[in-house]
Amino acid sequence: MNILYIGGFELPDKNAASHRVIANGKLLKELKCNVDFLGVTKDHNNDNFWENRNEFEKFDYWIISYPKHLIKWVNYVTSIKKIKKFIKENDKKYSHIIIYNFPAIASLKLINYCKENKIKLIADCTEWYGLSRYNLHGLLKFLDSELRMRLVNKKLDGLICISDFLADYYDNINNKIILPPLVDTSNKKWNVNVNNNNNKLSFIYAGSPGNNKDKINLVIESLINIYNKNLNIEFNLVGLDTNEYLDIYPEHKSKIRDIKKFTHFHGRISHEKVILLTKKSDFTIFFREKNKANMAGFPTKFVESITCGTPVITNKTSDLKKYLKEGKNGFWVDISNKKKIYKKLTKITNLPLDKIKFMSNYTKENNCFDYKNKVNLLEKFLN
Repeated sequence: MNILYIGGFELPDKNAASHRVIANGKLLKELKCNVDFLGVTKDHNNDNFWENRNEFEKFDYWIISYPKHLIKWVNYVTSIKKIKKFIKENDKKYSHIIIYNFPAIASLKLINYCKENKIKLIADCTEWYGLSRYNLHGLLKFLDSELRMRLVNKKLDGLICISDFLADYYDNINNKIILPPLVDTSNKKWNVNVNNNNNKLSFIYAGSPGNNKDKINLVIESLINIYNKNLNIEFNLVGLDTNEYLDIYPEHKSKIRDIKKFTHFHGRISHEKVILLTKKSDFTIFFREKNKANMAGFPTKFVESITCGTPVITNKTSDLKKYLKEGKNGFWVDISNKKKIYKKLTKITNLPLDKIKFMSNYTKENNCFDYKNKVNLLEKFLN
């Protein structure tokens, strides 16, 4: 099987989407499939993308420029000319195309193209966002998402769903599987030994918080109160610098001095550094609203933390209840009010050292997100 994987992932490893598709590519390679990737870049304009072959993790990949203006974006979501040109210029006979959260109208055109060329078309479905921005671009993205989820995906040859929520929605579709974010645990970046000689209880958050996603403000506000009573904690915040944090949470400008007493703002750093920081931490922590987007998705940071052997503190969203075991590889927090958050985090910060070591060892020994665990499942799906 020759497979072309297309979507808005930034290869080689610039976003969570790229980590997902590379792991899925390795899974496909276990089944003797040849996999090429066609992703995007925000760094430069790349018109002759089919001439620029790149290689990562023994996969060939090509990139096209992510549209930065409305007109180019409309063309990006409605046209498949570049894809057809890429396939023609690349002179490869693909048996399957996998589209990762692909635009709806372009997907409809791709359905006809694939039928004409006897290519199986599969969707890798990992999100379902609501209307987050009340402007023209936000409205168009919302409509595109609704059309893709409610109509287009039901017309494809198969679906790869990231969560039970999505699989349940497509209950009447037989050709589907559930694949959470996966990792290659044999990769050396997961097997680097680190020593945390810091005597402080260390928490980490790595990601892109926002009003409808991760509620880092709730974490910070609780940790401020805990720090005032227990100076022996620290919080590593990866993905935002101080100014970016205050842009999202301007109400914390008056508290920033207190926040900086225990919080290290790392900004954007390489994936390898994120993994090292996570391994050095005692807990990963994040809270999410229980909305459609967060129930449909699956937090990559949870998978990566478990793979690092770092227990997770979070609330019940997505499929996490299938994986988090209270007091063993993490803790549940009720985020319905700030008192409950503070009470649970206070309890965690007072844990004895042997309990923390037990949880770390348990988490390391019970990682279930290696892609090799899903080979048989994917083989049945492709057959």
